[in-house]
Amino acid sequence: MRTPFLVGETIYFRPLEPGDGVDAARWFRERELSGRFASGLPMSEAAAARHVESLTRDERQVGVAVARRADDKLVGAIRIHSLQPQRRSGGYRLALDPAARGGEKIATEATRLALAYVFETLGLNRLWLCELAGDATARRRYAKAGFTEEGILRQEAWKDGAYENVVVMAVLREEWERRR
Repeated sequence: MRTPFLVGETIYFRPLEPGDGVDAARWFRERELSGRFASGLPMSEAAAARHVESLTRDERQVGVAVARRADDKLVGAIRIHSLQPQRRSGGYRLALDPAARGGEKIATEATRLALAYVFETLGLNRLWLCELAGDATARRRYAKAGFTEEGILRQEAWKDGAYENVVVMAVLREEWERRR
């Protein structure tokens, strides 16, 4: 494991590195992730490298790499963003390599580790996320981790030539503590 700072059963979190942008650019060119993050436009390797670098410099967000313990392969990235220390709140985004085997299990484990990190280490009280309404699998996964649907942003996303609703979900520290 390379510079692990949070270790799970099959994955671990490590700091993002400049070379991670190459993998991220490939992920964002995949149809499965296209339109889910940022502009929805294809991302060049140079743009992805700049994005990865920005995650390491901005105090309002924390970016971490998700790697497999078995082979140290980068399989995802997490971004805790929109941090508001006075409100003890932040947003959550998880991007997984669409080609990674066991993606659903990786996503579940990564989300559980991230919840422990934001509540125990960052001291947040609330973690929220936005998910496409049409992605019932992701919404079920987040609900299983403790997130509750709070509302709908109507026609917030543009994907595959059509508008799509976005569901806002959140988990509170007290809810997470009860589930632990």
